[in-house]
Amino acid sequence: MAGKKGEKNQKKKINLATKLASFFLVIIICLILIFIFLFWRRLWLSSRPVYSGQIEIAGLVEPVEIIRDEYGVPHIFAREERDLYLATGYVMAQDRLWQMDLIRRLTSGRLSEIFGPEFMETDLLLRALRIPEKASRVLASSPVGSLEAVRAFSEGVNAFIETHRNNLPLEFRLLRYQPEPWLPEHSASLIGYIGWDLAFAWSIESIIWQILEKMKNQEEKLAEILAEPLNPVYVYPNFYLSERTKTQGQSSERRSGKTENISPLSASENSLFTSPASNWIRNIKLGQSERREKINSIDFLAGIESSDFTSPTLALKREERGSFDFIEPAQFLAKLGLTIALNSNNWAVSGAKSSTGKPLLANDMHLALNLPSIWYPLYQSLEGKFKVSGVALPGEPFIVAGHNEHIAWGITNVMADDIDFYLEKIDPARPDYYFFEGQWRPMEVRQEKIRIKGGKEVLRELRFTHRGPIISEFKKIKERAISMRWTGFEESNELLAVYLLNRAHNWPEFREALRFFRSLSLNMVYADTEGNIGLQLAGGIPRREGPGWNLFPGELASSDWQGLVPFEELPFIFNPPDDLAISANNMSLDKSYPHDISYFFLSSVRAERIREFLTEKAKLCPQDLAQLQIDLKSRLALRLKPLIIHILLNLSTLSYIESAALQLLRSWDGSMEASSPAATIFEILYFELGRQFLADELGEELGRRFVAMGSNIFLPSFLERVLLSRKSAWSDDITTSDKIESVEAIVERSFRSTINYLIKTRGRNIDNWSWGKIHRLVLSHPLGQVRWLNWLLKLKRGPFPVGGSFHTVCAFGYVSDSFEVRHGPSQRHIYDLNNWDDSLTILPGGVSGVASSSHFDDQIKPYLEGHYRRDFFSKEKIESSASYRLILIPERSN
Repeated sequence: MAGKKGEKNQKKKINLATKLASFFLVIIICLILIFIFLFWRRLWLSSRPVYSGQIEIAGLVEPVEIIRDEYGVPHIFAREERDLYLATGYVMAQDRLWQMDLIRRLTSGRLSEIFGPEFMETDLLLRALRIPEKASRVLASSPVGSLEAVRAFSEGVNAFIETHRNNLPLEFRLLRYQPEPWLPEHSASLIGYIGWDLAFAWSIESIIWQILEKMKNQEEKLAEILAEPLNPVYVYPNFYLSERTKTQGQSSERRSGKTENISPLSASENSLFTSPASNWIRNIKLGQSERREKINSIDFLAGIESSDFTSPTLALKREERGSFDFIEPAQFLAKLGLTIALNSNNWAVSGAKSSTGKPLLANDMHLALNLPSIWYPLYQSLEGKFKVSGVALPGEPFIVAGHNEHIAWGITNVMADDIDFYLEKIDPARPDYYFFEGQWRPMEVRQEKIRIKGGKEVLRELRFTHRGPIISEFKKIKERAISMRWTGFEESNELLAVYLLNRAHNWPEFREALRFFRSLSLNMVYADTEGNIGLQLAGGIPRREGPGWNLFPGELASSDWQGLVPFEELPFIFNPPDDLAISANNMSLDKSYPHDISYFFLSSVRAERIREFLTEKAKLCPQDLAQLQIDLKSRLALRLKPLIIHILLNLSTLSYIESAALQLLRSWDGSMEASSPAATIFEILYFELGRQFLADELGEELGRRFVAMGSNIFLPSFLERVLLSRKSAWSDDITTSDKIESVEAIVERSFRSTINYLIKTRGRNIDNWSWGKIHRLVLSHPLGQVRWLNWLLKLKRGPFPVGGSFHTVCAFGYVSDSFEVRHGPSQRHIYDLNNWDDSLTILPGGVSGVASSSHFDDQIKPYLEGHYRRDFFSKEKIESSASYRLILIPERSN
């Protein structure tokens, strides 16, 4: 018995010890979790910027006042110009330092240092652009005013870095590196980043080349998909150069399409064309009437010169052709939210159409949507000199789009063809030599040392001709060399241009500032307080012989650009008779203009809808323009829907769901509302029609890429022509022996395929097909792609159901396979030139890039709801809306 009792006591002691151990283990675990929580909370909160109080800053001459409104937007008041820009640098670093550092790493090809080896090829591509070298030349050519401004800005950024080494933004600590000092060259490099990402030719020309190879000797089909749009809306209607300028700008032979003396590579040399592609487009006489009988009488090949339509990729070995794609190294930038995309709207309404008697101006730039926004909202006041408000790029000190006391301006992308490619003849015995003008020339060879995260260094080689980098290196094509020329390599000074824009008083000063834009091409809308409105194309338009989508023979001097189109010959409109100035990435002007601007203009449907809306009322107020910026009516849908419905109504055998879907589509008003199932049916059917017509012969992958890339360029006109004429060379289904299918049969098959897809992915309840359920916006910080970081730090917002599409004024573009929204209005601005304080604006995010800040995401809700914040300009209104006040004072000497 005693033994058993002792055994029981022993067990009790063991159980007690176990319980105590478990208790203390729980306590220790709790303490560890509390410590981790407090540690992360400290890290999380420590990087929040200080918006109120007083801070000493080295380098200031006079105190500077920064008033922030309820959204944290800074309004900077300074007495000295140097102080204004130094304070701008400090304030911007408070909110966006890591974003600024990320962008400067992109421009210099140094992403691998913080993200690892998967970005090595991207870094090499970016280094080939030589953006920092161009930035150094820009600064060397800058006058004192803009140069000193950029230097002061850099001092302000560095003042913040040096005083916040122990509480830098969390991203620096997570990635375990410290920011380097900010240099003026970093600010000057930003335009290279923007210009490169807006260079659409880089993305689309390789796709067109592959189509040319696939469809060689099929001129009729090529003419159908690459023809100009029906009834285009021009940005600069009725703009004509004088006959003297026309003669100087281009010979009459070239204007007529004859290029015998300047033809690209001949067929015997495995060329792209024996006559330029512009002939197919320029000479296709498709008429302007939408009436079906007119379309039926069209000869799609009328006026087209004979051509073998051979592809540039024939110049490559067969095993090299399938992989020849320039896009891949740039795709990693999308993962970081560093791609910009390309659409925008802007328009100005004269005082004659304004309810205020003064002009109104609106601008919304459709760029990549991420957290933080690509734009930094900012107000700057230099006492007694000027005031300016709008948006700046994180990392540069000037307002890119906005207004001062006298003028307002906004931006859209021209869609200029600003890149050309050249097939270089290489000496087999000396691969660093290329043949040009009858002699072998040495390439410039550069050794690039790329540091990889973790300490490893990789040595890679870049080669350059006199035109630019050998870009075929990025695809490991060693026996052929393809070089590239880009307007970003040309001499320009966009930094000075924006500096001057911020100070411009009138139209002549506005245009004078725009002379310095050359790296990229923009439609700049204008309005002033004197009642004038206008539009000016600003940028670098190459003067080339032949169309820009050629792969030019590198050995000929005639392949080189003959400079850029002089500023005096760039189109503009000033005080147009209809009192409207509108651009939406649509075609610049008709073929009477002697210079080829682009072949990649976007469809005119947004510009068409903008003009329709603005002409519906005799007088317009700022709220009308706000309503137009969120307008979801699709002119593309309204043009194509009746043609599709007319065909589908003749179908005799429809299932219950197909019949219900058809009736829904038939009664739809063309508005791409998030709640609309009909919008979903149309959007998927639109892409399915493109796929059914084109992918059959192009192949599934190439067809998919062309339909996605050309969905807003070539596809709208192609489908409209086909549906109007009810005939197409593309209706030959190669899977049905030699049978020529009717257009009606393809439309029927596309419709049934669309409905089957929706049943499979969304179910049989049509109410679940609403557009917003698949068309959703997620706003993400670059590190939000890391799941555990997003879970811990909440770096993503959404998904949010949104309406609109690439063909509506409120343009939310998406990845065509998933409909996940990737780009849209990156800001909205409406300027009332009668009273600047009545101006409106909003961002899809917030002013701060610090995720723990309340101003990281506080504008998302009003943005999605179509609301705006007041964009006050007068000191009185800014004071009345103040939520924070920070005084920067000169550092006291010891």
